Amino acid sequence: MAIDMEKAGVTELYVRMDCNGCVQKIKKAIHTIDGVRDINVDIHQQKITVVGGADPELLVKAIKKTKKTATICSHAEPASQPPSESPPAEATPPAEPPKKSRQRLSPP
Repeated sequence: MAIDMEKAGVTELYVRMDCNGCVQKIKKAIHTIDGVRDINVDIHQQKITVVGGADPELLVKAIKKTKKTATICSHAEPASQPPSESPPAEATPPAEPPKKSRQRLSPP
């Protein structure tokens, strides 16, 4: 079953990874989960980005099996959900506030 990119969510996880062996074990564990489309690992930031429809909690459990602890940094739901109300891209820019004129007060 192929996952359309439109239906793919993005999950970022923080995982302490000390070496390439850790990275390979974690990637292998994550690939066993249904719905995983792509995995990007940033060992310097200790962050793993998973693209697909996989449940973030299942990702954490799979990583835990590798004797590592994972923390969910962020999770973006698939784009198939209706977007929240936002102003249209062609909206007019806000009007500038009126400039205060400097008037000199005359002495009484």
